[in-house]
Amino acid sequence: MNGKDDLFVDTNLFIYYFGGINSARQALRYKKIHFSFITEIELLGTSNISIAQEKIIKETLSFQTKHLYSPEIERMTIAIKKAQKIKIPDAIIAASAIVNDIPLLTSDKAFGKIKDLRCIVFEV
Repeated sequence: MNGKDDLFVDTNLFIYYFGGINSARQALRYKKIHFSFITEIELLGTSNISIAQEKIIKETLSFQTKHLYSPEIERMTIAIKKAQKIKIPDAIIAASAIVNDIPLLTSDKAFGKIKDLRCIVFEV
């Protein structure tokens, strides 16, 4: 069971965080942060990332809890995709939050439509 300070963080929140958005930094402060392996791919897989930015992202993520692929996440991702028109990376992130029973912090309101997902919408 996860604690009340646990948050599953969507990629967009990390983008705001690394972009210096103070409200995003405050939202993550004193929280136990969880993220999907997909988020790491999305953050590091951009062509215009500098070596310095990559180092900061990797170092920051190394102190957080990364959730890897699992058969249970795969099954939940498929169920989400069948029920809703959503991109595969977003379905994987939502499935990871559901399977691990951790609320998802995101600025993407579309996540709010996913059954069984406890979603906290972050307003920029």
